[in-house]
Amino acid sequence: MFKALSVREPQPACADVEALSETPVETLLELIDKAQQPPWVGMRAASCLIQGHADAVQDTLVDWVQQEDSRGFAILVLNQIDTLPQPVAIAVATQALAGPYASDATSRIAKSTNPALLALVP
Repeated sequence: MFKALSVREPQPACADVEALSETPVETLLELIDKAQQPPWVGMRAASCLIQGHADAVQDTLVDWVQQEDSRGFAILVLNQIDTLPQPVAIAVATQALAGPYASDATSRIAKSTNPALLALVP
């Protein structure tokens, strides 16, 4: 999976990358934690988790919007907030609005098309 995500262009499809592992969620999480170069590997792995496994990694998504050292991942998930299942989106948005990236969260959630998320924005 690392090699597939390392390719500069074209960016591989998540389904193609995930097919390379019997445990795609666990492997993607491991890549996020351990892959340092090239820098886009972790972000691509995170994007695949957001797009296809948000229910399974809800706690991780919430951690990203709460931890001081994960602004890039926080912005990534906030930019895709409308693609998340509603319960996950609400949990992530609620924590993001109360976390260290509240201003990033406010501006991104305010652009949502989901009325339940818009209602959370102060």
